[in-house]
Amino acid sequence: MNQIKSIPRREVKKPKPPLKCAVVISSTRLTPNMQRVVLGGPDVAGFTPDRAGANLKICVPPAALTPNAFRASLSDNSAAKILRTFTVQSSDPVRGTLTVDFALHEPVGHAPAGDWARTAKPGDFLGYRGPSDKKMTNFTAGTYILHADMTALPAIGAILADMPRTAAGHAFIEITHKDDVQNLDAPEGIKINWLVHPDPSKPSTQAIQAIKALSLPDSLQVAVIGEHTVVADLRDYFLKQVGLDPLQNYISPYWKIGLKEDEHQILKKSERD
Repeated sequence: MNQIKSIPRREVKKPKPPLKCAVVISSTRLTPNMQRVVLGGPDVAGFTPDRAGANLKICVPPAALTPNAFRASLSDNSAAKILRTFTVQSSDPVRGTLTVDFALHEPVGHAPAGDWARTAKPGDFLGYRGPSDKKMTNFTAGTYILHADMTALPAIGAILADMPRTAAGHAFIEITHKDDVQNLDAPEGIKINWLVHPDPSKPSTQAIQAIKALSLPDSLQVAVIGEHTVVADLRDYFLKQVGLDPLQNYISPYWKIGLKEDEHQILKKSERD
């Protein structure tokens, strides 16, 4: 049976690949709360194609470091690093570029990667590691339900683009402002519902309520990604109440209100153990 890829937990972790350095080619305000940064440089030239939707670890450069000093710090295990996880929006091996969309947060000063992207300009630099494997690769259901917030919008966009053009279902995407709507490459049978949630620092239940109000078919796959509390509620609903197989569906919290990424990773690990 075809299954959505699930990376098994390992008893012994593999060594992490080295951090590389990328140079900003362009930086554009895509919507009021999303910044698109195109990266290039010698390290990006060998970036593998078809990784849209895969995870990418970003290393934010300290403001005081020169490019040469920052490159040296990437391979220095004793150097303090600001690492955040993002999603590959697209990659172009012909041009040697990698595109990453950064959700912007208010107030400035609470999201190092988003703050860096907000003011990024050609010639700036940052580190990266990855990409991972794509998260959802096989589509076997008749109907799909998807949920994402702005942090997961690039990932849900990639999943929609990879779906069979005959796919049907619903996508519920929470955005900060009505002008954050994007033109996604989705099958015609997927109804995209844009839900405005103007303050992501406060909990939202509108996607939960909308999804639980749906009539569910027998053949169903889901992709649920975004803020931890919303994802946890929908994970319990789909896996425990509806009875979906976790190996056939992609459900993953990307962040949690009030926690830094490192703190959130600890929480996720504690919930798995």
